[in-house]
Amino acid sequence: MFTNKEEFNNSIAKKTVSLSVKFSLLGLAASLFYALLFGIIGQINLITYCLLLAAMMGWAYTSNRQGKIDPFRIITIFVLNVSVFFIDLMLGRNTGLFLLFIPLMGASFVLFSAAEKFKVFSMVALSLLCIAALELTNHKFIIEQVHLNRWENYTLFYASLFTSIFAIAFIIIELRETNIDFEKVLRQQKNFFEKIFDEMPTDLVVFNGQREYVYLNHAAVKDSEMRKWMIGKTETEYMNFRKKTAEFVKIRDRAFHDVLTSKRVIEFEEAIVDRKGKTHHFIRRMHPILSDTQEVLYVIGYGIEITPQKEAQISLLHSKLMAEQTAKAKSNFLSNVSHEIRTPLNAILGMSDLLIQSPSVNLQENLHIIKESADNLLALIDDILDLSKFDEGKISLENKPFNLKHLLHEIAQKTESEAKDKNLDFKAECGHDIPEMVNADMARVRQILLNITANAVKFTNSGCISIKTIPKTAEAGKQVIDFIISDTGIGIPASKREEIFDSFTQAEGYTNRKYGGTGLGLNISRKFCHLMGGKISFESTVGKGSTFTVSIPFEVADPDTIAEEEPPHLTEADLPRGTFDCRVLMAEDNLVNQKLAIQLFKKWGVNLKMASNGREALQMLQEQEYDIVLMDLQMPEMDGITATKKIRSGEAGDKNKNISVIALTADVFEESRKKANEAGFDEFITKPYSNTELMEKMLLCKNRKLKK
Repeated sequence: MFTNKEEFNNSIAKKTVSLSVKFSLLGLAASLFYALLFGIIGQINLITYCLLLAAMMGWAYTSNRQGKIDPFRIITIFVLNVSVFFIDLMLGRNTGLFLLFIPLMGASFVLFSAAEKFKVFSMVALSLLCIAALELTNHKFIIEQVHLNRWENYTLFYASLFTSIFAIAFIIIELRETNIDFEKVLRQQKNFFEKIFDEMPTDLVVFNGQREYVYLNHAAVKDSEMRKWMIGKTETEYMNFRKKTAEFVKIRDRAFHDVLTSKRVIEFEEAIVDRKGKTHHFIRRMHPILSDTQEVLYVIGYGIEITPQKEAQISLLHSKLMAEQTAKAKSNFLSNVSHEIRTPLNAILGMSDLLIQSPSVNLQENLHIIKESADNLLALIDDILDLSKFDEGKISLENKPFNLKHLLHEIAQKTESEAKDKNLDFKAECGHDIPEMVNADMARVRQILLNITANAVKFTNSGCISIKTIPKTAEAGKQVIDFIISDTGIGIPASKREEIFDSFTQAEGYTNRKYGGTGLGLNISRKFCHLMGGKISFESTVGKGSTFTVSIPFEVADPDTIAEEEPPHLTEADLPRGTFDCRVLMAEDNLVNQKLAIQLFKKWGVNLKMASNGREALQMLQEQEYDIVLMDLQMPEMDGITATKKIRSGEAGDKNKNISVIALTADVFEESRKKANEAGFDEFITKPYSNTELMEKMLLCKNRKLKK
């Protein structure tokens, strides 16, 4: 039984192959039979021809068995036609060989389908042409080369008659068997689909192009007598019988009209009131069945009841509205909390950097503790915000070129410094084949690696920390690189290996008390790694240490095209000491941050002017020339986004349209970064920022200006 059109077509194809194989085998047998006959009557030259013909039929038989029926059906009948014509021409019509043209014409109708009318007509025409040529020439088209006696003529005549009758009988039997098979299959298909349609839980109706009922399943009308009555009736007659409302009739009429005119599936909603007065809602679809000439033959109508969904729709809309309001409130809350925490942190960290340079040893030690605490608090806030972004599906990655070797050197230096503070040995090994420049989110790569190296240092009391970088085989145009971080620390118990990547989880409960931390680092690192198309795996033995392997695929970048855009990499020792010639305008409403900036820029030798909001900044730009503008985003009277848009539009003067503007904000959300880019900011720095980060961005902007 066939469940779809493809299986039915495959069955027809298999039957065609079978017939082609049988017919080529019949041609082979006939060729050998005539070779035997010509041997009996002593015609050596015709024996040779029949053997060649047998070889041709054998080739066709083998090819047909392999499924190569399209060319070899034509070859088989064509060669047989030509052979019969040639031999009959040589021997004369008294031999009766021309009788074989009858089964050859019949074979054309058997072997070729209705879709191959040209091939059928061509083969029949060839047979008729050969017969006509023999009759018109009276078999004297060429000089007869073979003369047979009466006995030989009778032998060939009756042999040809027998062969023709046998071949015709074969064709009739095959046609009859094929018809019986397909009639049986069609009956099975009819019963099969009718049973499926009757068992369907939804109603299904088939109309013809005049909107008369052709078929209805049990779900559409349960009363069998009513179904019989409806067949042949129009839908309008049925709706009048059921006394449907004018609005109901209008919807159905419009839907049927749309199907006939558009010849596409039409969908509409329909409400039906039952005898108890309850309203039932349905989704109705009307599906056109088109002919080869794109005329609508039938229309299939079916419906799905959506009453429960309809009843729940209001509740779902209300819940959706509440969820959106909650999500928005949560986002606003996190944004405000982040801003309120980061703003004082910026002042704390900035002042700490300045006071650390004091000659007082005790003061430096205390300030180091303050700065370390602030750094930890900042890291915690960043982790919580990252986790929130992942939960909301708003996390995104940058794909910009950066120097991977510089980043690895930076991470190695930081890890080595932390390891030395705990009297741990440190080793770093970088493969020679590591690409120098790659495209990726440098900040997230740094975050992943620093999270794992920080854990390695934290949970190791003695021994060694090592970082090894190994390039792997390139995959799909990307270079996969393994970052292997090993330690000789406390290790991870086997029972906790599935949990260490969960949020707020560490390997053992006591590690929270002994080592501190929130347990967010590995969870966030794995999420970022997966987002980049990579993975994190590890091996660990309790008491002996752990080895984490971070595999990340990178797009290798061209160093020549991106070296110009790569920002400078600075350390504290690289910062200027009263020698940086640059005119800077800073728009900052927080008084403490203003004081911090004034002291910092004085130390660098920067000419700094301060504005308390965006409006003041615009006015000051009109009055004096500056090289760089540092713009806070959230300020009273006029925020930084609005002020920057006005600068780019020329409200601060045409000479300032292309001035370098750096966003300096405590708002870390992606929406704010996107708005800043759209407003025309050149760079984006989040508070609290480091002195080196600020100077790197300023140098980058200044270098761009010089190149222009």
